[in-house]
Amino acid sequence: MLGALCISLVVTVVVVLLVRDPQWSAARDTLFQALASRMDGVVTRDGVTGSIDGIPCSLVLRYADEEPPASHRVSVRCPLPARLRVTLQLQRHEPGDHRERAAGRLTDVVVGDDAFDARFLVEGAPADVIRRALTPELRGFLMAQRAPLITTTPGRLTLEVDAALGDLEAHAEAARVTARLVAGLQTAAEAIDASVAMAYGGDPFRGMPDDAPVRAARAARVAEVTRIDRQRADRAAHDVRVGLVLAVVVVTPILLAAVC
Repeated sequence: MLGALCISLVVTVVVVLLVRDPQWSAARDTLFQALASRMDGVVTRDGVTGSIDGIPCSLVLRYADEEPPASHRVSVRCPLPARLRVTLQLQRHEPGDHRERAAGRLTDVVVGDDAFDARFLVEGAPADVIRRALTPELRGFLMAQRAPLITTTPGRLTLEVDAALGDLEAHAEAARVTARLVAGLQTAAEAIDASVAMAYGGDPFRGMPDDAPVRAARAARVAEVTRIDRQRADRAAHDVRVGLVLAVVVVTPILLAAVC
């Protein structure tokens, strides 16, 4: 009797999976086709590649452990303009952030929005460019997400958010926000350059414009980016050292006990 019941349960589970998997695959394919239409792009093996407002971007899904997944992570990636030097890591504040800031291992850009600043760590540079690019619209989007993450690697910006498979608008909005952030970073850098007073040299009556102040401002921003990247790398190295010390503290007594 018990054996028959077990067999029945196994068969039921298999049937459910066989039914759900095609349904999930069909829903995913429908989502990708709709996104490709909106992004004027094409469907790839695990997502969509296209553009938003002239900004190239790709959207992929990272699945949960179960199969078929009940939820997934949306990852949108856009290339950064070649001459734009920025670094950014934006995520929810963690308990240890205050301690890291006090130790000088963490820099948090204050945007000026109390609710946003209280919720998010914005580790990035140049700070003025980051502040301008994080518009009220983008901050509102991020505040509405459970666990958003924005990161940059050389030449690329990535936004990650959670979304339900059937929510087309959530996926489309993630792509729009990522493209707007990239465009906003470029616009902010250009606006800061335009605000720098131009120098003039040569004949006092027919002075020639000299862009040395603009070049100096750009060099200062690059130096700021380099400093934040180095700070992040130093913090990662510090975390590795702490982990190794903890491992030694935990493992050594166990090994001594085994030997003795």
